Amino acid sequence: EAYRKKETARRRWLQNYRQWERYRMTLGDRVPKTFETFQKHKAAGDEKYRSWQSLYRWENKRISFQPLIGQRTSTGIEITEISSHVVDQAIARGFTAEGALDALQNPRKIGKLKIDAEGRSSIQFIGEKAAAVINPETGKVTTGWKK
Repeated sequence: EAYRKKETARRRWLQNYRQWERYRMTLGDRVPKTFETFQKHKAAGDEKYRSWQSLYRWENKRISFQPLIGQRTSTGIEITEISSHVVDQAIARGFTAEGALDALQNPRKIGKLKIDAEGRSSIQFIGEKAAAVINPETGKVTTGWKK
């Protein structure tokens, strides 16, 4: 039993250490430079640790949307930018970059050109797993949601 406890503790320590390494690689200096400090905050489950988790998830989602830049929609609009709102909505609404790209390139339905009160234009692309909205003039993907 002592051996199992020792091995369980070692496994937890390694999981935490690898998590700290991933966070450091992704977030850089926004995470403590020492593992001991990271581990202290994680064990306490405090606000700093929760903010690191949130930042890590947001940054990973942002990185997952980067391959969309340079792709073209089914109507020939080149995707030039992904708004931070898209990343926020992807986390909140549970859609993926793959689903958004599929909606833009293989839509089941394409909405009409709309212009909002501030004069920004947008077109809605509805796919099988997600929907995405793009500004046809700038190529910026502005929002999306899961289907």
